[in-house]
Amino acid sequence: MLQPVSSWEDQEPKHTSVLLADGSQNIYYVLTDLSRNYFVTGIRDTVVVYSLPDFRSLHSLTRPGTHLSSLDAYLRQPSVSIYDLVSGQCLHTLPHQHKPSLSQFLILEPELVEIYENGVTSIEKLPKEALLVTWSHLGSAFKIWRLPLSGEIASESSNDDTSQHSLLLRSIKVPGHKTTSLESRGRTIMTGGDDCALRVWDVFTGNFNWVLIGHRTKIVLVGFDQLKSQSYSLDNNGIVRVWNLRTGKCQYVLEPQTNYIQQMAIFLSYLIHSQFDGSLYVRDVASGELNYKLDGNMSNEANFRLDDRKLLAPFDDALKILDIHSGRLLKELLPLPKVP
Repeated sequence: MLQPVSSWEDQEPKHTSVLLADGSQNIYYVLTDLSRNYFVTGIRDTVVVYSLPDFRSLHSLTRPGTHLSSLDAYLRQPSVSIYDLVSGQCLHTLPHQHKPSLSQFLILEPELVEIYENGVTSIEKLPKEALLVTWSHLGSAFKIWRLPLSGEIASESSNDDTSQHSLLLRSIKVPGHKTTSLESRGRTIMTGGDDCALRVWDVFTGNFNWVLIGHRTKIVLVGFDQLKSQSYSLDNNGIVRVWNLRTGKCQYVLEPQTNYIQQMAIFLSYLIHSQFDGSLYVRDVASGELNYKLDGNMSNEANFRLDDRKLLAPFDDALKILDIHSGRLLKELLPLPKVP
């Protein structure tokens, strides 16, 4: 029997307004992210770091000439700069060989992973520390870097190869497999390519565990569940394939929808995807059957979030918290009135 979904229905969450940097009213979007201790905003070439829960401004990090595409690090042709949020110091600047518009990177966080060895299963936290994965859209290689520790500061202008190689753990290249999408978790990296193949890699050996074939056009979106037992891939024609990563077999195929898919996720027993028309689909991940569909004006620029009971979906008029099992609306968080 399911426990009560949450106490959201009986609470009125606190609203907090954060004053953005000067000139922000003339930009198209503001990047935001948060952790347990920090809230971060990114506007043009400036990142502002706030403490939580008091939203006290800690650092304003400005780098003229940068192209701010993510809040994990600064992307600057031809380099990626990494900052310590506690001190506000630049710890390292890694070289990158591609234009900022084509460059991609993500943080590989430690998590508990099942290890099979000599018929025995054990649980380890891998990787031991957070890693940085850098790659380029339509490039045939990706690199795995160790993140510098707090206090381990290198000069930004330094071209010392020894310094760079001390952070580079592995460079993986597959001729003919130009990467068009990438996702990572634990010790696993998944890449989709313009060769229509989906590859599943081991971070530490550099070898791939699976090469999954079935798509007829390049793969534009990939991802997997928390246990890395199932994955999805979306190709340029809008066809979705769901794979069993224990057997390497395709479980089923979803034909293209009327509107193109914007985002996807596998969570618990659900396959969830949003469309460009603002609708949200929740399916049974085992069969692909539709559980329910939410019509509306879900924002294409924002991501939905999940836990084991709730689905947080950003619509144009409100932030909606839903019961993930039924789609029932639990709470609607309306924006504060604009300050004149």
